[in-house]
Amino acid sequence: MDKEQNKQARQVIAKLRKLTEEQAKKIDILCNDIIGAHGDFSRQLGNLAFAVRFYESLLAQSDIGAVLATAAESIRSAVADCNAAVFLVDRGRFELHVADEDSPLDIDIGRLEACFTSEVADSICRSNRACSLNDMFEMGLTGNLSELSRICAAAVPLRSCGPAMGFILLYRRSEEKLRPDELARVVAIAPGLCRAIEACASHSVRDQKGIQKGS
Repeated sequence: MDKEQNKQARQVIAKLRKLTEEQAKKIDILCNDIIGAHGDFSRQLGNLAFAVRFYESLLAQSDIGAVLATAAESIRSAVADCNAAVFLVDRGRFELHVADEDSPLDIDIGRLEACFTSEVADSICRSNRACSLNDMFEMGLTGNLSELSRICAAAVPLRSCGPAMGFILLYRRSEEKLRPDELARVVAIAPGLCRAIEACASHSVRDQKGIQKGS
């Protein structure tokens, strides 16, 4: 009788141990999910706070030069040791409107600009995501490979509601890869920057019409 009771007791203990282990695994999974969700939430709040500060900084700007300079400064604060250039596309042509003057990377922006064609710029604008340097090569980017190999780069389309009006080009040393969270912050401000540029353009057109009427 004692042997039978011991056997049953061992079976009960084994079942309890198995249930305990399964419960512990479920708790670990739940904790990991909670930690992951908390991390995602914290990153989203960080991106939102950065976007709010950026939009506030644009309120005092009334011309496109000041808007783009503010954008470059904000991007430098969000992405360490990174250069930023803004390409605006209009009627199949593109222009480099701003590039960091205090560049931490010694690279000729004129040569970098020459790597782009209207077709490449248009392809970036039509993309719905940040484009890596490899993506841009596939779109037709050409240039001095030895110089381009010194950098890692990404292009973020400037789009609000309609078609993209250009893109932000981010680039820094090749050994310091651009992280997804850094790109996410720039992607977060792209719509607001696009609207600010459009507002400056509309304001400039109204001023020009006013001058023409006054004359």
